[in-house]
Amino acid sequence: MAELSTSCSSLKEDDVGEVPEDLVNQSFASEKAAVHFYSSYAAGKGFSVRLDELRKLQNGTIRSRDVVCHRQGQPPEKRQVTLEKALAGKRNNRLSTRCGCQAMIRIVREVTNGEVTNGVEEWIIMVHVKEHNHSLLSAEEVLSLAAFRYITPEDGDRIKLLRRAGIKVSDILNVLRLEKGEALNFNAQDVRNFIRKEAVNYQEATGIHDATELLKILKQKGEKDTSFFYDFTVDEDGRLENILWIPGCAKRIAATFADVVVFDTTYRLNRYHMPFGCFVAVNNHGQSVVLGGTLMRSETSESFQWIFQAWCTGIGRTPDSIMTDQDRAMKDAICTVMPRTKHAFCLWHITQKFSSWFSFKLRDTFGDFMKDFHSIIQVETAQEFGELWFTVMDKYQLGDDKHILDLFQLKEFWCPVFLRRHFFAGMLTTQRSESLNALMDYFMNAQTRLYEFIEAFDRVIVSRLEAVAVADLRDKMGTHRSVTSTKFEEKAFSLLTTYAFKLFKEQLVLSLEYVVEGGYVSHHEHSDKKRTVNWDPETQTIQCSCLYFEFTGILCRHSLRALVHYNVIELSDEYFPRRWCKGAVEMSTSVEGRRISASEADIWKRKFISKAKAVGECGASSPDLRAKLEADLDSMHQYAFGGVADSEEPRKDFPTIRGKRVLVSAAPCSSTLGSSVLVDKTNLTESSVMVENPPICVTKGRPKSNRLQSTVDKVCKVTSRTCRGCGEKVNHDKRNCPVLLAEKKRDTDRKENEALLQYLKRSVSPAGLDAGTLANLIKASGPSTEKGNHKPDSSSNGSSHSGIRRSS
Repeated sequence: MAELSTSCSSLKEDDVGEVPEDLVNQSFASEKAAVHFYSSYAAGKGFSVRLDELRKLQNGTIRSRDVVCHRQGQPPEKRQVTLEKALAGKRNNRLSTRCGCQAMIRIVREVTNGEVTNGVEEWIIMVHVKEHNHSLLSAEEVLSLAAFRYITPEDGDRIKLLRRAGIKVSDILNVLRLEKGEALNFNAQDVRNFIRKEAVNYQEATGIHDATELLKILKQKGEKDTSFFYDFTVDEDGRLENILWIPGCAKRIAATFADVVVFDTTYRLNRYHMPFGCFVAVNNHGQSVVLGGTLMRSETSESFQWIFQAWCTGIGRTPDSIMTDQDRAMKDAICTVMPRTKHAFCLWHITQKFSSWFSFKLRDTFGDFMKDFHSIIQVETAQEFGELWFTVMDKYQLGDDKHILDLFQLKEFWCPVFLRRHFFAGMLTTQRSESLNALMDYFMNAQTRLYEFIEAFDRVIVSRLEAVAVADLRDKMGTHRSVTSTKFEEKAFSLLTTYAFKLFKEQLVLSLEYVVEGGYVSHHEHSDKKRTVNWDPETQTIQCSCLYFEFTGILCRHSLRALVHYNVIELSDEYFPRRWCKGAVEMSTSVEGRRISASEADIWKRKFISKAKAVGECGASSPDLRAKLEADLDSMHQYAFGGVADSEEPRKDFPTIRGKRVLVSAAPCSSTLGSSVLVDKTNLTESSVMVENPPICVTKGRPKSNRLQSTVDKVCKVTSRTCRGCGEKVNHDKRNCPVLLAEKKRDTDRKENEALLQYLKRSVSPAGLDAGTLANLIKASGPSTEKGNHKPDSSSNGSSHSGIRRSS
């Protein structure tokens, strides 16, 4: 089938010329030529062909071959839709195109006593069945058949390049259509198959071993950049277990920006489903910067301890604060490895769980509970938090709920009132890490191998460096028009970056709305909410009870208003932290530092293609120049592929493959890096023992999907779920629960009957009613015997309509 695919994919309209109706006795020099001829014939008629039965002589020589219509034969049994399958509700397989068509040719090889006749190979069409039992396709439709869809080497190179850039398959097709200005010979599925096949072929051809290649790449990075750091562990079977790496640029900025770090492990988009953890910090431009990445097999306390210890060793310090999701194993590891680091839980992750925890219990009051909970996290003192917490929980009867008890016990890890004394750059969530995960989706998918994962990670780093370079340039050239005409504003603009100055300026403008009264600062319209501001003129220090400066590193509006009140003209540099200042760290953001690694041959090829495109654009407007360029291009093509150009001799320095000359490329060297459970990277040599690939992991974290998911997404995605109406695990929810719908209908009917009875009681004499009719109405409107009904009032002697009964 591979030969047939190659034959069909190279068809052109003038390949066979005029073809007779009867193909019998047509002769060819080879089997491939005969198949190619019949494929061209089929394309003109409106069908495609495939290879079928092969016959051989006793000595193994091929005697004949049948080439049949692509719709020959019957569909396999598994694709046949039967009554039993339909009744059983089994999913149908995709439809088969086979319908028993008999159109075919039989090509026979001329042999004598098992040898080729007269020493010359000849294949003759001995049988030709022309009739089809199905309608033939038009010239446009036939191009959609699999046999006539193909990707040229040039298109393949373009596809691989665009895919490396993180462009989706659909967008790749759009780019190629625009470039070619015509319909393509392949579709989206062909592109996906091509990408998958190229990855497999590359691994088989180069002998790449995934884990070994990953370690080889990291080792090479360490040799090129002495600041680059990596470490890894293997299990007892020699399989990769945990691995951590820190880019050289990240290590250089860690001293300034690693004071607060976000760490998240909800991303695991790779071939082995290994959770990916990323250390993310905030730079002086308010941008997310990557301080390291890790892949792990299991999210246990031991794994996290190794990761945190290796990361702190790599960057040479421990962070002052770290924010993670609410993971107990991670919490224990941080407490062990970084006991002096303030640990906080992501507030967003906590509140996202509330709908699955409380919405069933609270039902219609869940929205009010969420509003009250947000008022709890906005209090400014621990005493206010405690009082309001118990008030709200008693209001909604959640005081004994296990989730509420756990949250209250861990309040110092998530509630802002307990975190404000520590610097978190104003963050309360791990959104920075998760947005970085979303960026990585552009460069990888669920089948990304480990060494490809590192390459994709490098492209994310490059994109971040480019953003830093743009922000640095903007700060150097930016100008400012004063709003408040104060020394505070002038000094802040000269020192702070655009991002930090914007925050400072916002507080400075808002300070104009506040007044100072005896050491307290309050808003001129809301004087009941006062902040205590302490100003020490001797030490030139100021502190506000809102703790905004301690939490964000930017002076708050209350402090700024108090400084103006106390006639302070100029602020101390202490209140302009270096981490928010321009030039906070000298970081290599040169073009060389942002270059993605590529082989010399790839770089040359891209430059050559770029030049060729420029020449083509220039020649497109001139017919004479176009003819000259085409002639030169044909000459270059002949020279490159081993033909004769003008009077030159054929080139002999290129190897020949299937009659064509191809450029020699150096085979990628493969290395076998080894390690025991206790890894010593200094002994990683070409002769080391190979590290085995990790198994496919089933752990906590992100599901197998191409987008970030919250807890609500995961709950809603479960097909078998617990209905909040009937309490059963079924495939419906409260909105369409049959039990609730039946109860609602009964309540509606009962209310309508009660209203009717009240109307009859007021306007119609009971004596005028038929006794049986009235009894039926009373029975219909009486209390239901279903779940949730009230008992009859004892004062009515078992009747809820005693007055009407006495009247009857």
